[in-house]
Amino acid sequence: MIDQVSSGILVCIGLIISGLCGISTVAYHFFFRPLAAFPGPKLAIATFAYEWYYDLVLGGQYTFKLKELHKQYGKSIYGPVSRLNPDELHFDDPDYFDEIFNVTNGKADKLYRVANAFGPYPATIGTQDHDLHRLRRSAVNVFFSKRSVLDLVPHIQRIIVNFVVALKMHVQQENQ
Repeated sequence: MIDQVSSGILVCIGLIISGLCGISTVAYHFFFRPLAAFPGPKLAIATFAYEWYYDLVLGGQYTFKLKELHKQYGKSIYGPVSRLNPDELHFDDPDYFDEIFNVTNGKADKLYRVANAFGPYPATIGTQDHDLHRLRRSAVNVFFSKRSVLDLVPHIQRIIVNFVVALKMHVQQENQ
Protein backbone atom coordinates (compact mmCIF):
# COMPACT_ATOMS: atom_id res chain seq x y z
CA MET A 1 0.00 0.00 0.00
CA ILE A 2 2.78 2.42 0.93
CA ASP A 3 4.68 1.56 -2.27
CA GLN A 4 1.58 2.32 -4.36
CA VAL A 5 1.07 5.67 -2.64
CA SER A 6 4.74 6.54 -2.97
CA SER A 7 4.86 5.67 -6.66
CA GLY A 8 1.59 7.56 -7.23
CA ILE A 9 3.01 10.64 -5.55
CA LEU A 10 6.22 10.36 -7.58
CA VAL A 11 4.21 10.15 -10.80
CA CYS A 12 2.20 13.23 -9.78
CA ILE A 13 5.34 15.14 -8.88
CA GLY A 14 6.92 14.13 -12.19
CA LEU A 15 3.84 15.29 -14.12
CA ILE A 16 3.73 18.59 -12.25
CA ILE A 17 7.43 19.24 -12.90
CA SER A 18 7.01 18.33 -16.59
CA GLY A 19 4.00 20.63 -16.84
CA LEU A 20 5.86 23.51 -15.20
CA CYS A 21 8.82 22.99 -17.55
CA GLY A 22 6.48 23.04 -20.53
CA ILE A 23 4.67 26.16 -19.33
CA SER A 24 7.94 27.98 -18.61
CA THR A 25 9.30 27.03 -22.05
CA VAL A 26 6.18 28.36 -23.77
CA ALA A 27 6.33 31.55 -21.68
CA TYR A 28 9.98 31.98 -22.67
CA HIS A 29 9.11 31.59 -26.38
CA PHE A 30 6.29 34.14 -26.12
CA PHE A 31 7.85 36.82 -23.95
CA PHE A 32 11.60 36.53 -23.41
CA ARG A 33 13.24 35.20 -26.58
CA PRO A 34 14.92 37.64 -28.96
CA LEU A 35 12.34 36.58 -31.58
CA ALA A 36 9.37 37.16 -29.24
CA ALA A 37 8.39 40.44 -30.91
CA PHE A 38 7.88 38.91 -34.36
CA PRO A 39 4.32 37.88 -35.32
CA GLY A 40 3.11 34.39 -36.18
CA PRO A 41 0.61 31.73 -35.19
CA LYS A 42 0.56 31.16 -31.43
CA LEU A 43 1.22 27.42 -31.77
CA ALA A 44 4.18 28.13 -34.09
CA ILE A 45 5.64 30.60 -31.60
CA ALA A 46 5.26 28.17 -28.71
CA THR A 47 6.29 24.84 -30.27
CA PHE A 48 7.38 23.07 -33.44
CA ALA A 49 3.97 21.31 -33.56
CA TYR A 50 2.54 23.75 -36.14
CA GLU A 51 5.34 23.05 -38.61
CA TRP A 52 5.28 19.31 -37.88
CA TYR A 53 1.53 19.13 -38.49
CA TYR A 54 1.77 20.66 -41.97
CA ASP A 55 4.88 18.67 -42.90
CA LEU A 56 4.09 15.27 -41.38
CA VAL A 57 0.29 15.00 -41.12
CA LEU A 58 -0.58 16.99 -44.24
CA GLY A 59 2.35 15.64 -46.26
CA GLY A 60 4.79 18.51 -46.71
CA GLN A 61 2.31 21.37 -47.06
CA TYR A 62 4.10 23.82 -44.76
CA THR A 63 5.92 25.46 -47.66
CA PHE A 64 2.59 26.36 -49.21
CA LYS A 65 1.21 27.59 -45.89
CA LEU A 66 3.93 30.25 -45.74
CA LYS A 67 2.13 32.50 -48.25
CA GLU A 68 -1.00 32.47 -46.07
CA LEU A 69 1.06 33.24 -42.98
CA HIS A 70 2.56 36.27 -44.69
CA LYS A 71 -0.88 37.52 -45.70
CA GLN A 72 -2.05 37.17 -42.12
CA TYR A 73 1.06 38.23 -40.16
CA GLY A 74 3.39 39.89 -42.68
CA LYS A 75 2.03 43.42 -42.35
CA SER A 76 3.77 44.16 -39.06
CA ILE A 77 6.14 46.98 -38.19
CA TYR A 78 8.99 44.54 -38.90
CA GLY A 79 8.09 44.21 -42.58
CA PRO A 80 7.30 41.04 -44.51
CA VAL A 81 8.32 38.63 -41.75
CA SER A 82 6.48 35.76 -40.08
CA ARG A 83 7.51 33.51 -37.22
CA LEU A 84 7.76 29.88 -38.43
CA ASN A 85 8.58 28.19 -35.14
CA PRO A 86 10.30 29.11 -31.87
CA ASP A 87 13.69 29.39 -33.63
CA GLU A 88 12.98 30.69 -37.15
CA LEU A 89 11.65 33.66 -39.07
CA HIS A 90 10.60 33.71 -42.72
CA PHE A 91 10.96 36.77 -44.94
CA ASP A 92 8.75 37.27 -47.99
CA ASP A 93 10.84 39.90 -49.72
CA PRO A 94 14.00 39.25 -51.77
CA ASP A 95 15.27 42.74 -50.90
CA TYR A 96 16.15 41.40 -47.44
CA PHE A 97 18.61 38.85 -48.90
CA ASP A 98 21.76 40.89 -48.32
CA GLU A 99 20.67 41.88 -44.83
CA ILE A 100 19.84 38.31 -43.80
CA PHE A 101 22.74 36.40 -45.32
CA ASN A 102 25.52 38.93 -44.88
CA VAL A 103 26.76 38.69 -41.32
CA THR A 104 28.78 41.89 -41.02
CA ASN A 105 28.41 42.39 -37.29
CA GLY A 106 30.35 39.33 -36.19
CA LYS A 107 30.38 35.57 -36.18
CA ALA A 108 27.25 33.45 -36.10
CA ASP A 109 27.33 29.74 -35.34
CA LYS A 110 24.48 27.63 -36.73
CA LEU A 111 21.98 26.07 -34.40
CA TYR A 112 22.73 22.39 -33.79
CA ARG A 113 19.32 21.42 -35.20
CA VAL A 114 19.96 23.37 -38.40
CA ALA A 115 23.55 22.17 -38.86
CA ASN A 116 22.52 18.53 -38.51
CA ALA A 117 19.33 18.71 -40.58
CA PHE A 118 20.93 16.57 -43.30
CA GLY A 119 22.64 14.18 -40.94
CA PRO A 120 25.76 14.37 -38.80
CA TYR A 121 28.16 14.39 -41.74
CA PRO A 122 31.30 16.54 -41.78
CA ALA A 123 30.35 18.62 -44.81
CA THR A 124 30.13 22.33 -45.54
CA ILE A 125 26.38 22.57 -45.06
CA GLY A 126 26.46 20.65 -41.79
CA THR A 127 29.18 22.67 -40.10
CA GLN A 128 28.01 24.31 -36.89
CA ASP A 129 31.14 26.31 -36.04
CA HIS A 130 31.39 29.63 -37.92
CA ASP A 131 35.16 29.54 -38.52
CA LEU A 132 35.19 25.94 -39.74
CA HIS A 133 32.21 26.62 -42.02
CA ARG A 134 33.99 29.68 -43.43
CA LEU A 135 37.09 27.61 -44.20
CA ARG A 136 35.07 24.88 -45.93
CA ARG A 137 32.86 27.37 -47.75
CA SER A 138 35.86 29.26 -49.18
CA ALA A 139 36.57 26.30 -51.47
CA VAL A 140 33.18 26.66 -53.19
CA ASN A 141 32.48 30.41 -52.76
CA VAL A 142 32.91 31.16 -56.45
CA PHE A 143 29.90 28.98 -57.26
CA PHE A 144 27.62 30.97 -54.94
CA SER A 145 28.33 34.49 -56.18
CA LYS A 146 25.40 36.43 -57.62
CA ARG A 147 27.07 36.39 -61.04
CA SER A 148 27.49 32.59 -61.04
CA VAL A 149 23.90 32.05 -59.97
CA LEU A 150 22.57 34.46 -62.61
CA ASP A 151 24.67 32.72 -65.28
CA LEU A 152 22.92 29.44 -64.42
CA VAL A 153 19.37 30.80 -64.75
CA PRO A 154 18.96 30.08 -68.51
CA HIS A 155 20.32 26.55 -68.05
CA ILE A 156 17.97 25.87 -65.13
CA GLN A 157 15.02 27.29 -67.08
CA ARG A 158 15.84 24.95 -70.00
CA ILE A 159 15.89 21.97 -67.66
CA ILE A 160 12.57 22.99 -66.13
CA VAL A 161 10.96 23.41 -69.56
CA ASN A 162 12.20 19.95 -70.61
CA PHE A 163 10.91 18.48 -67.35
CA VAL A 164 7.46 20.05 -67.80
CA VAL A 165 7.28 18.80 -71.40
CA ALA A 166 8.20 15.29 -70.26
CA LEU A 167 5.56 15.44 -67.51
CA LYS A 168 2.89 16.57 -69.97
CA MET A 169 3.80 13.76 -72.35
CA HIS A 170 3.64 11.23 -69.52
CA VAL A 171 0.22 12.50 -68.41
CA GLN A 172 -1.09 12.34 -71.98
CA GLN A 173 0.16 8.76 -72.34
CA GLU A 174 -1.46 7.77 -69.03
CA ASN A 175 -4.79 9.32 -70.07
CA GLN A 176 -4.96 7.43 -73.37
